[in-house]
Amino acid sequence: MSRRHALVTHIRMPTVDRDAGSLFVDHTIRFLLDMGWRVTFLADGDPGTVEQRHAERLQRMGVATYAGFEWAERLLRSAAFDLALPSYWEPASRLIPLVRRLSPGTRVALNVHDLNFLRDARRSYARGALLEGAYGGAVARELNTYSQADALLAISDKERVLLEDFVGGRVFTLPLVEDVARSTVPREDRRGMVYVGNFRHLPNREAVEHLCTDILPLLDRRLLERHPLTVLGNWL
Repeated sequence: MSRRHALVTHIRMPTVDRDAGSLFVDHTIRFLLDMGWRVTFLADGDPGTVEQRHAERLQRMGVATYAGFEWAERLLRSAAFDLALPSYWEPASRLIPLVRRLSPGTRVALNVHDLNFLRDARRSYARGALLEGAYGGAVARELNTYSQADALLAISDKERVLLEDFVGGRVFTLPLVEDVARSTVPREDRRGMVYVGNFRHLPNREAVEHLCTDILPLLDRRLLERHPLTVLGNWL
């Protein structure tokens, strides 16, 4: 019996030392390999911007690795995939029609990661702005993509329930969870605060602005001297 074969796609090579979304995709690949699947990985974006060390890491794991969505049609024509696991709705909106046309037996499980229509509405209202007509078109494209998938993977129960209202009961919660060892430093000996984030992701930048502009000025200066804030992350 031949091994089951999965096509995993992401907006970039899984930069596991840079962002949680990439780490999530990397865990997904490792899970499939551990379960005996063959895995082919396809990164979206310009092949010239690929961090080669991450491509080579996947290749050492036995994953056939490609950069650039122009490979998608060729891969779907040349290999039989049991499962396609795209990440984010916009790349999936380009991949799913190809899967349906060239490999109709392939099931598609879309890793949602982030509900753009919800995030964009929150941002507009937080600025005191009303939603514009272009927002409606973007929402329609995003929801139409979700409706075309066989299954959706949401990172929280709240987002799962929201998506179920649109597409029914084919949404599953698969949260971002890391098994981090508890610190051995006694609480009374700890100092400072740390914000860790990938700052290519706009909500992380907005969160730090909110923290520094609206929250820290309310704290006692003596408390901040004892516990200063350190910001760490990618694309600072």
